[in-house]
Amino acid sequence: MSRDWTTEEDRILLQMAVQCKKAGMPRARTFEMIGERLGRSSSTCYHRWKSLANIRKGTEMEPPPTEKRWTERDGEYQQLKERLYQLEQQINTNNEEMRQWIRENRKLREEMKFFETLLLEEYQLLLNLLNKNRRSARLQQLD
Repeated sequence: MSRDWTTEEDRILLQMAVQCKKAGMPRARTFEMIGERLGRSSSTCYHRWKSLANIRKGTEMEPPPTEKRWTERDGEYQQLKERLYQLEQQINTNNEEMRQWIRENRKLREEMKFFETLLLEEYQLLLNLLNKNRRSARLQQLD
């Protein structure tokens, strides 16, 4: 058997419903969250909200949105969710490209290091040959 609703629970229910609606939260999630807060089922909260909204139509409290409004919100939510998924995929693609560029950069640096070493060895060899030619040229002049 369900317990009776208190005035405080009604106030919390209406306040949270308005806040969630303004935040663009889907209806199902809104009433799940309210239900968790009040210790009641989401279905019970939704039905109580509808009955309170019918009673309070003349007050400053906002009436419940029509099914169409919730459907529009759900559609917007789905569009945002899809866009978020696309952006995440793009980020993943960009990260993979960046990793490939980093690998290629490392490979090129290693190759460059190899050729620098090779060039230095060749340069040293050339200097040694030049020094040998100078010594032999000096020896020939002394003779």
